[in-house]
Amino acid sequence: MLSSTTEDGEIEQVWEMWFCRRMLVAMLISTAAVFGTGQPEKSEPILTCYDSDLKENFEVGQTWTNKEKGCVEFLCGASNGVAKIYTQICPEIGIKKSKYCWNKEDLEADFPGCCPTTVCS
Repeated sequence: MLSSTTEDGEIEQVWEMWFCRRMLVAMLISTAAVFGTGQPEKSEPILTCYDSDLKENFEVGQTWTNKEKGCVEFLCGASNGVAKIYTQICPEIGIKKSKYCWNKEDLEADFPGCCPTTVCS
C-alpha cells in the first residue's frame, strides 16, 4: 500500500508520477474520442428516388403518395446499392357487391385510409 508520509518522500513522488501519467493517458484518449483518428470517414452515398410526376427526390426509407395516381403508396427502397421505387396498392376486397353490400372509399384520405372497404346494411 502506498503512503504519502515517508522520510524521503520517495513513495509520494512515485504516486504523483503514476497519477500524472494516468491523467495524461486519460486526456489523450478523450482527445482522440472527440477528434477521431484524423482520417476522413468513408460515407456511403445517399441514395434517392426521383418521382418524375411530382418532380421530387425521396431518400431511401421515405414513403409518399400522389393523389393523381389513385390510392397507392410509394416507397423509396434500395437493392444492391441501387435506389428503386416500390408501389403498394390496396388489398383486394373479398366480399362481392350485392343488394345489401357495396364498396366505399375515401380518395381524399392518405394511404391506406383511401383503400376501399365493404359496407353492408
